[in-house]
Amino acid sequence: MQGIDRIFRGRWFRRMWMVLLLSVMQDTALWAQRGTQSRAQSGAQSGAQSGTRVDWRADDPARLAWLEAHGRRVSRTHVVLTVPRDSMRAAHQEALADSLERGLQALHELVQSPHAWQRHGKVAVHILLAPGRFVSHANGDGRVFIPFSVAARGEAPYLHESAHVLLTAPAPFFVWEHDTPPARQAVGNRTAQWLLEGLPNVLAARAAQVAGLREYNVFATTAAGSVHATCAERTREAPRAAMREAVGSEGMVTGLNGEARGELAPAYYTCAESFVTFLVDQLGLRAVVELAPHMTHDTWRTALERLAAASLEDLKALWQKHLMAATRTE
Repeated sequence: MQGIDRIFRGRWFRRMWMVLLLSVMQDTALWAQRGTQSRAQSGAQSGAQSGTRVDWRADDPARLAWLEAHGRRVSRTHVVLTVPRDSMRAAHQEALADSLERGLQALHELVQSPHAWQRHGKVAVHILLAPGRFVSHANGDGRVFIPFSVAARGEAPYLHESAHVLLTAPAPFFVWEHDTPPARQAVGNRTAQWLLEGLPNVLAARAAQVAGLREYNVFATTAAGSVHATCAERTREAPRAAMREAVGSEGMVTGLNGEARGELAPAYYTCAESFVTFLVDQLGLRAVVELAPHMTHDTWRTALERLAAASLEDLKALWQKHLMAATRTE
């Protein structure tokens, strides 16, 4: 984001040693609560190899407790920003909060908050920059956790994760909010993951443009000129070609959490954004946003087909033709 980049320059880099120290301290505290470090690493490795989803949210209570003791918070209307107290100057934190406020205001306008189905349509998004190594995520309770080191590199997906917050429907909504393994399995099998991830990407890009900010694109989804051309380019050959076919389907794509994530995830998330962009162009952003409360329920397909007055198969076929046309013209 413009303005955000400047915050993490100059004297900031002389404090990087402090960030690294904080990361080590945070990691040590987290692993101590969950068992020995070797056992935790072993479990994470076996989970990755088997395709098991790694739950980064499990350590959020410890991160929150650490930031409550050692963090500094600033508040705006739409965002509350918490950072480690000695990680940046107060003026820099204020400037970052101002930039995020513009981005969140644009997100709210695009989503047209509040809706009756929104869990967090009327409250500020809490963004916490925490020490440690983990994947940036929204945790369902209105908070967004981002590694401080990621923010320092200018690679924080602030608006993407904030969009997840605005698109969250009342609990139980996400897989982890269901009590029993069979219930969680059922939700995973019916979730429209392509919509769950593609729509926040579309909203983040548009909000950044409206607010005059630069949102970091984790998977460089426009690397080939447009998201459609990038999707086509990244799915020419197996195994990435299967990621294009998975878009528009039911269920969580387990391959995204295993050893092949580095190869498959850029293709899948790019094509998910491509298909959602296509739907927005055809149906309008407001209509696609109204699909949000259906994303993890078995009603999303019916709701989409009702909006489009077309079958999901026909929509996917039209999108595929659109990808071919985009490839020829770019």
